[in-house]
This record gives sequence, C-alpha cells and structure tokens, in this order.
Amino acid sequence: MDFCTLLLEESDRSLSAYDSRITAIGPCIGASNDGTMFNLSGQLKTCANDYIKREIGYETNLPYKSGNAEVYLNRNWESGKVEPEMLDSLDLGFPDASDALSHALTRAPYL
Repeated sequence: MDFCTLLLEESDRSLSAYDSRITAIGPCIGASNDGTMFNLSGQLKTCANDYIKREIGYETNLPYKSGNAEVYLNRNWESGKVEPEMLDSLDLGFPDASDALSHALTRAPYL
C-alpha cells in the first residue's frame, strides 16, 4: 500500500495494487479505493471461472471466489507462523499451498 501511495503522492493519486494502469484519488487504502476492485473484479472472476473450466478442464460446481469475505475469514492465514504479538494484527501470514501444488504437479507435470 505504501508503494502504491508514495509513487504518485505529489499528484494526490495512488496506483491500483492489482493494475497499475488504474489510479485513484488520494492515498491507497486497500480495496475500498482500489479502482481495479470496482472496475474489473467481475470480469476477472468470470475469466478465471471460464479458464479453470475450459482451458484447464477442471469441472466443479464451486465458483472461483476472489476477495470473498467468507473464504478470507475462514482461511488459516497463520500457516507455519508463530502467533502474532497482537490479536488484531494485520500481519496475516500466507497460506501454505506446497502440498497441494506438489500433488498437482505430480498428476500434471506440464504445469
């Protein structure tokens, strides 16, 4: 967020964290003023769902849920991390997808 804000700070604008072609007025404060989230999120999700089904050939009834609050809140973001010092910490860590990736690459080495 700092980078997106500081780069265009003199013009009181900020870059989108997702697509630097899009700018917003004022500092970057995340999804609430990121133009990409408002302008492109529907199209990105539609394309992702289509790509997963048609190009990769993965059939599922589950939709791709980018930015979905339920998915975000239920995800164990502390995978492999020590407990945060403060309970309301925004340092949420990262998901550990190495086992799933290893399995996928074993089944489809062309990935």
